[in-house]
Amino acid sequence: GSSAHSAKELDPLPFAASLGQLSVHPVSRAMVAALPIDQPTYQVKDFQMVAGAGVTGNLIKDDRVQTAVTAVMGRPDFVSRFEGLDEALAKSLQVRAEEVKSGGSVMLALGLLNEGEASRAWLFHLEDCVKASAPQVVDEVAKRGSVYLLTGDREANAVH
Repeated sequence: GSSAHSAKELDPLPFAASLGQLSVHPVSRAMVAALPIDQPTYQVKDFQMVAGAGVTGNLIKDDRVQTAVTAVMGRPDFVSRFEGLDEALAKSLQVRAEEVKSGGSVMLALGLLNEGEASRAWLFHLEDCVKASAPQVVDEVAKRGSVYLLTGDREANAVH
């Protein structure tokens, strides 16, 4: 993901992984898996999950100081509507998400709001690859009867 704001560089992955640890969604869990094992995460307070949209929470930067950064992660439209996110940044996030939108991929947005600082946002573009052996397995199962795809995913991702 790239920062949509030109403030000093900040690695968004520890923030995303910190929220992702508390989420049940596979995309959030992918952010946790992407974080190098030696990289610490943040303590999360006031975690909230909004079904089908995303998650929010206050991330504690330092145990001694207990200063929290408000984080929101999920669908780009959910993050861009989050109260407190800079309007120009929210619009930029929406525009960029539309530019890179394509069938079969998943976009995840992350927004950070820190009192007294400019809000920041990132857009992650994730690909979910089908295993090379999947067509053979489906063909074998189909020889024995009907095959159905049951998913909680959006249609564009399911048919990809």
